[in-house]
Amino acid sequence: MKLYLRRAAVSVAAVSLAVVLASCGTAGNTSGVTIGLLLPGAGTPRAEQFDRPLIEKKIKD
Repeated sequence: MKLYLRRAAVSVAAVSLAVVLASCGTAGNTSGVTIGLLLPGAGTPRAEQFDRPLIEKKIKD
């Protein structure tokens, strides 16, 4: 059982490291800053009522 948990932990760490390294690339975007947003699913009342209008306003500015 310990071997299984160790393998699972190593797998999670390897995938996490790969994702972090992949997100560090510029892909030719050397002139500006790219910002990513992770938003909740559609239909979440708080996100629709408070977060979405604020985010859209900041993007327009």
